[in-house]
Amino acid sequence: MEDTLIQPTSDSNTNSELDEKLMESESRYRRLFEAAQDGILILDFETGNIKDANPFIVKIIDYPLEEILGKKLWEIGLFSNKEDSELAFNELKKNGYIRFEDMPIQRRNGRIAEVEFISNVYLVNNTKVIQCNIRDITDRKKAERALFVSEKELTEQNASYRNLNKEYANLNKELNNSINRIQHINNVLIVAKNKAEESDHLKSAFLANMSHEIRTPMNSILGFSELLLEPGLSKNELEKYTQIIQANSQQLLLIISDIIDISKIQAGQFSIKSEIVDVNLLMNELLNTYRIMSRSKKVELHLLADTPNMLVELQTDRDRIRQILGNLLNNAIKFTKKGKIEFGYELKEKFIEFFVSDTGIGIEPENQSLIFDGFRQVDALLKKLNGGNGLGLTISKALVEMLGGTIHVNSKFGKGSKFVFTIPYTKKI
Repeated sequence: MEDTLIQPTSDSNTNSELDEKLMESESRYRRLFEAAQDGILILDFETGNIKDANPFIVKIIDYPLEEILGKKLWEIGLFSNKEDSELAFNELKKNGYIRFEDMPIQRRNGRIAEVEFISNVYLVNNTKVIQCNIRDITDRKKAERALFVSEKELTEQNASYRNLNKEYANLNKELNNSINRIQHINNVLIVAKNKAEESDHLKSAFLANMSHEIRTPMNSILGFSELLLEPGLSKNELEKYTQIIQANSQQLLLIISDIIDISKIQAGQFSIKSEIVDVNLLMNELLNTYRIMSRSKKVELHLLADTPNMLVELQTDRDRIRQILGNLLNNAIKFTKKGKIEFGYELKEKFIEFFVSDTGIGIEPENQSLIFDGFRQVDALLKKLNGGNGLGLTISKALVEMLGGTIHVNSKFGKGSKFVFTIPYTKKI
């Protein structure tokens, strides 16, 4: 029997080619499996036991390959406990896919690695297998945490900057306020300095004038006293010289009284009495006293009493009311060359209003606020012509205020003035 050469069939050739391709594919897959930069685990679909693992996952979990084959995921630190691992495995079997974007893995040395876990179910030769892809994201998470910390620090720095900016704005505002206060204080100091210089100038002028005011009557007193010693004087000469001495003595006494009064007022040692004052009686006394002075200057003097026939009693200091009205009447007579002078009072609801008006030279508007200042007279020339130490109105204003009242002047330059002051008054029922 001849030997028969059996030729291979075309099906045998096809199977061989398929086997070669399959082996080539498996070899390529194995190379990729071994070289992958992500960890790969192959699990048994039924049991979940680890069937294979690439070197990268071995490096991540720090377990040798032989120690992890046949174990469950939770046994190599992929899940925190067995229950979590079984729940995830059952979900994977049910849905064919599971993913954890941030899963901690506890390595064998106890350190924690953070990974992204993706698991899928595949068919290999009609057999279900589970492939788990595990990517180490530890560095990325560190970077994210560092970025979060940086963003938080930046937010805190921005908040701190805003607070500092706010504090700076507040400090700048306070600084501006301080500058404004300093400027205001400087302005006040400048005004005070000017006032002090003016006051010093006025006091110097006052002292110079006071020296003159005192020497004038004193010289008259001394001069006419010497004349009285001369023999052979007639009765008329004796009477004339004596009257001059008396008049100048009275003037000197008034000057000294004003100086004493202003000194007491400035020192806060001036006393005020409280007594019942018959206003109409006081007005008539003043009329009788100053009528002689007004007649000598050919000026009419009139008393205008609100209720001249009634008893008007006022609880106050009689001497001080007389002193105030006396100062005002002296000035009125002094500065009135012709015409008339009127003085008196009016009863108001809660106060009594005294007044002295004249048809004298009057006061310019810009000077009306100055006449009550210490050591002032509006017109230095008139002061020289008419005499006076410039204290009368200052003393009058201080006395009115001590008595609880106010004083003011209404005047038209060249037409006269009216001085008005009030004293608290309660009508008796």
